[in-house]
Amino acid sequence: MQAALLSARRLPILKYPGLIPRLWAIVAANFSYSLVLLPKAGYSDVISAISSAVLVVGTIGAAFTLFHLRRGFAILPQARALAITGPYRIIRHPLYLFEQISMFGVSLQYLQPWAFGIAIVGFALQFPRMRFEEEIMAEAYPAYREYTVHTPKIVPWLY
Repeated sequence: MQAALLSARRLPILKYPGLIPRLWAIVAANFSYSLVLLPKAGYSDVISAISSAVLVVGTIGAAFTLFHLRRGFAILPQARALAITGPYRIIRHPLYLFEQISMFGVSLQYLQPWAFGIAIVGFALQFPRMRFEEEIMAEAYPAYREYTVHTPKIVPWLY
């Protein structure tokens, strides 16, 4: 899905300057994949079912979010499109939330507590990435600042 979105996306209107924000985005987007370095856990069918259910919820949410983001998808901090409909009406970064939900589902399949720790660190790495994105969006789209005042960052109803 990422490959299709990357090939069909709009050209950026504005890019965040500097190497650090770009490197941060790449690390933050991929850090949680280090879970695969841990041994798989031999949990019960119940834990496997919970893991699968959480993974499916996160994946469906991410697909729904990408449908609303459409050609504005970016990994690096860039302004490609202003998305404020669908899940973006509720929170500013729904894709990160749903990706993290999926990652928590995946982490249940690996040795605990290390897997959960990797998922938490991966999520924490997203917050500076969000800041870079929000700064460039506010610069490219004046309406974005007003949107941020009325829309929580990542948790609905928690500003």
